[in-house]
Parts: sequence; structure tokens; C-alpha cells
Amino acid sequence: MHNVTSMTPIQFNAAIDAQISDDNNTLSYYAFNQLIREYHEVLSETPCSGTFLLSITQSVHSLALMLACFGLKKTAVFRANTSEIPTQLKDCDQFELDANQVLCRTQAFSRVSHVTRDSAQKSTESQGLLGFLSSGSVGEPKVILHQPTSLVANSQNALHLLPLSLQDNVLIPVPISHMYGFGAAALSSLCAGASVCLTQGLNLLKWKQIEKTWQPSCVFFTSSLLDAVSAKLSDKHTLKLIVTAGDCVNTRYLNAWVNKTQFWLNLYGSTEMGVIGIASLINQGLMNNEAEQAYFTPCPEVEVASSKEQLHVHQAHAFVGYLNSNALIAMSPAHPQFLSVAEKPFKTGDLGRVATDGRFSVHGRADFSVNREGRLLAFAQLEIELKKQALNLNVSVQELVLVCGPQDSKGKTLIACCEGVAESQFSALKQAWRRHLPAYAVPSQIKLVDPLPRLANGKLNRRKLEEVISHV
Repeated sequence: MHNVTSMTPIQFNAAIDAQISDDNNTLSYYAFNQLIREYHEVLSETPCSGTFLLSITQSVHSLALMLACFGLKKTAVFRANTSEIPTQLKDCDQFELDANQVLCRTQAFSRVSHVTRDSAQKSTESQGLLGFLSSGSVGEPKVILHQPTSLVANSQNALHLLPLSLQDNVLIPVPISHMYGFGAAALSSLCAGASVCLTQGLNLLKWKQIEKTWQPSCVFFTSSLLDAVSAKLSDKHTLKLIVTAGDCVNTRYLNAWVNKTQFWLNLYGSTEMGVIGIASLINQGLMNNEAEQAYFTPCPEVEVASSKEQLHVHQAHAFVGYLNSNALIAMSPAHPQFLSVAEKPFKTGDLGRVATDGRFSVHGRADFSVNREGRLLAFAQLEIELKKQALNLNVSVQELVLVCGPQDSKGKTLIACCEGVAESQFSALKQAWRRHLPAYAVPSQIKLVDPLPRLANGKLNRRKLEEVISHV
């Protein structure tokens, strides 16, 4: 691993022949560092509000622009150029790169929007921060702010468990505008000095072309991207490493790729906390349909605890806070001006357990659970069990998602939303579930929703799903 030399602007070291590329450009690390410095000078000299918005594409130039924000005395918020602008950023200055990769202002305000010049001068905490958007799967995306030094520390922390090196060719098809694509994939790879290829619109045809011409050794995936390239795989080119993100991984992916990769790592971490745990899936023998949970190993300097089945994280390099509706920072308990992380660890909102050896499992979101007959049912765990029983019936359910239904005497009922299953099989599914599950865990309804609504990053859009099933 190579250390980052400076925060004004950030710079990276690499092997002599290492490169940074996208679908249209290829740069050496030296040229990439030069590009970061050029953008840093432009941003430093451009007058704008204390908080401004940058539209990011999946390109070398956008990645350099993001890194050029390290060390600025302004707060930069990143968004995918196709995503909606959050309400709290509607009145902020907005920038994007034009066709010639020149920074241009797409929306300007004559005054400093919402953040007054006096408050900006008095509060160093509101300067020099970097903002990312949450997925927004259950509401409007939150703007989550980090100190640049903490982002680098998180990425270097992850490298203790991510086997990336100078010799690797890392393919990143996941959006760099999100924490997974930037902090876990791009920044960790750059800190390791590996060659990096950014790409978008990955499908099976494009995957085969990249596999042949660039020969990646490591790939960062989402479940939707795995879906796109998992058909008709060849074993001619094997990978050193596959990385996915989240608490649950469909074992059919593991079975499809087992002969193509040496390591399969699954990351766990929120946009607030960065990467806080890594599970080695193949090495744990999760190559069968009985696998239910992966156990994550915390990164160094990360402590995970469980209280009333909810996970709490002590992370030295946590986020600073959220941007509120007035484009002012709303401090988090992790911020030193409030309480230290050690005094009040971050409540993740995830359900899980911590083993005696410090590893932990994740069972789903506390938001995505119900209390039936006094028992807490985590949707993620129950969804795995429902799909397993369908498989025992030889009923192919491509995806199954639970949502809350109407209230009854035992609590909120459950509705199973299925993708890729025939309605004629619903009756057999219900009978199988009733035979193998307690009554309180059996969905009261099954609804066909094909396809299930998803966000641009491949995550399920639960807010949209609730709208859809009201009409099914």
C-alpha cells in the first residue's frame, strides 16, 4: 500500500506502468495527478457558495475532479448526473464537466445560498467537507458529510482486508458518485497503486470485451451488475477478487462464479461510516443454498456492538454530519463538537448479532422488520427462508421482497412481492410456507411485481414498491 502524500491536493503513487482509464480515456498515474492539481486550482479560484454541488459521471475526469476537492475551504457534494437534486441543494451553486472536460457552472446564485459568509468564516467545521447522497430507497436521499482525511483513512483501513496490490487491474462499474464506488472501490484501489478502469452500462457483451482486452483481476459489483454478466460465463479468464456490497448475497451468484475467482469479498458499511466490515464468502463455504448469513470481520479501528439486536459502530473515522434543509451542517454525535464516537457510537439502523470473536452478522434493516405476536421478524432473514422453501418446491422465484400489509390482531401483516414466478404457483407456495414456518411468519398475500422497481445503483426502491403494490 502506498501512502497519500498531501491533502492539498491529494496525490497517489503507483507502479511505473499503472494506469487510470474509463470508456474513452487512459492516463498514467503521473498524468492523473497532474489533472487533479489542475482541477484543484480551478476550484480554488472559482467563487461560489460555501456548499456547492458537483454532477459526476463514470469517468477519469470526474474522479480527478472529486479528488481535487480534497483540501478546499468549501464543501463539495457529489451526485450522479442522472439523479435528482436533493431539496437542501436546490439553491446552491451547481457545476459539471462539459464535453471538453471543462468545469462549467450550470446554476448560479448571486448570494451565498443559505450559508452566510459570516458563519462560513466562523465555523471551520462547515468548510472543506465532502458530501455523498444516501440511496434514498425509503425516502429522499440524505446528504452525508465527511472530512477528506477520514475518507482516506477509511479506504486505507479497508486495504487491511482487501487484497489489492500494485499488480492488480481493478474494474469499477459501480457509480463513483456513491460511497461504495468512490470510497471502497476507487479510493482504496488508488491507495494500493493498482491500475483502475471505470466503466458504465456493463452487460454481458461489454464484460466479454473488457475481459479479453483489459483482463481485470478484481471487479467491484452490485447485484444488478452481477445479473447482467452472469449468463454464459467462460472459465478462460479467472479473477483474483470479486467484491460485492451489502448484508445479503444471492448464493446463485456464488455458484456461477466459483470457478472464476480466488476470493469473493462482501462489504458492509453505510454511507455514514464507510467500509466497516468484510466477509470472505467463498472461504467460509457459502457455496450452497443452505447459506443464510455471512459473518463480517471488522476493519482495524472499528468496533461493532449489538444492543436489542441493533448494531452500533464505534468508528474513529466516521462522518461529520448531515446537511439539513437550509444547507447548513447538522452535527452528528460523531462530531468532536458534539460527543466523541467513543461516548456515543453510531446506531446503524441494522439488525444483527456480534459473535464472541468480534465478527458480526447482519439480518436486515430495523426499518424493514415487523413485530408479530411479540416476535421481531427481520425481513432479510425471512425472505431467505421463503425463497429456500420455494426452491424445495422447484418453484423458481427470481426475487422476493416483503413489505408490510394491513394491521390484524397479531400486528402488521406481511405481503410477499415476487419477481419471476407464475401466479399459478402462488397456492403451492402458500401451502409450503404454512407447512414449514410458524403462522406468524407466513405472508398473508403474494403479489406478482415483475420487474421490481430499482434505483439507478441496483438497490430495491422500497418507496416505489409500496406505490406499485397498492395498484396490484
